[in-house]
Amino acid sequence: MKKMKNKSKKRIYTIEVIAFLETHREWEASASNDSDPVISFSVGPPKRIEQDGRTVVVRDEPLPNVFEVREAFFAIRDVNQAVEFFRKYGPWAVADERTQEAAPISLSALERQRSFFEDALLTREIWSVKRATNDDELRTALGDWYLWQNLPMELVFGPARAGLVRCKDVQEALRASVFLDRFDREPLRRCARPDCGKFFKQGNKQAKLYCSTQCAHLQSVRKYNQNKKNREATGGPGEP
Repeated sequence: MKKMKNKSKKRIYTIEVIAFLETHREWEASASNDSDPVISFSVGPPKRIEQDGRTVVVRDEPLPNVFEVREAFFAIRDVNQAVEFFRKYGPWAVADERTQEAAPISLSALERQRSFFEDALLTREIWSVKRATNDDELRTALGDWYLWQNLPMELVFGPARAGLVRCKDVQEALRASVFLDRFDREPLRRCARPDCGKFFKQGNKQAKLYCSTQCAHLQSVRKYNQNKKNREATGGPGEP
């Protein structure tokens, strides 16, 4: 944690913010056979081990950060991938933390949520209070209220002092990831490689199309191969 002083002699602290998804049980997910599959969740008993003569609750894997959760969520393309995702990360939304109940969600609803959070990352305005005059504006206002309300944070001591954001379910993790990325005020864009589509920060004003040099190289190779096929098919020089 760094401490700085501004001109008015007020102390300003800068700390690392760590946001992660914390589920206290092991979750199971299953999908119905409907035309629009509905994914349901059930919670199992917490895993326990014997340690130093006493029983303690454990998790097999480290707690995932919210950006990892978002990347995996955006990669879902079918119901099987959705089920595997929720088996790994837990339910979409925990309705009651005491009983650990989670409401089911349909695949179409998940697709709408993905579009909502993608829009929030790229184009949605940061919180602004506007009077709604129709249903569309009311939906936008409610979405803004949800996205940009204050993010709960704990200040903790440790080897490195930090601010912790604990998210109890996938929906909270997605909101936290969007909030922190937009709070950063660095422009984001989607990778131009069609089968990637990851979001990345440009870092500067220079235009970037791809999230990594690997994606840029792969797309360049694809373009070269396609131009070669076009030349062979038409006998022409192809595109430059």
